[in-house]
Amino acid sequence: MIYMKILLTILFLIIPNYIFAKDYICTEEKNTGFDPSNNFKITSVKNISFPLVINFEDYDMYSAEIFMMSNVKCIYEEFNGTLYCLSNYGTSLAFFPEENYFAMSNLFIDTNYEDSILVSYGYCREK
Repeated sequence: MIYMKILLTILFLIIPNYIFAKDYICTEEKNTGFDPSNNFKITSVKNISFPLVINFEDYDMYSAEIFMMSNVKCIYEEFNGTLYCLSNYGTSLAFFPEENYFAMSNLFIDTNYEDSILVSYGYCREK
């Protein structure tokens, strides 16, 4: 009997994340980079596609490919219906679910690496 209660408790805690989470594939339409190791010269960067999981119930998102994976903080703006999230790696992403539109920035600055500061926008589709 105790095992059944433990199992039900675990299921109760896990299942809502799967119910309210949606899986997307997002593709950048356009982006601009700024190279910190070259006096922030504007650079051309290849558009990418990346998976994105969004939980609209808990206002959370996850994507290892864009470093949206650790200590992600999100707020939902009811006025315009947009979810804004920021990771501790400097990635910020605004997602407008009504049209599956996103705007993203990568603000990680370290001149010892070749990472650029990036600003991009694009669209997502559900998996």
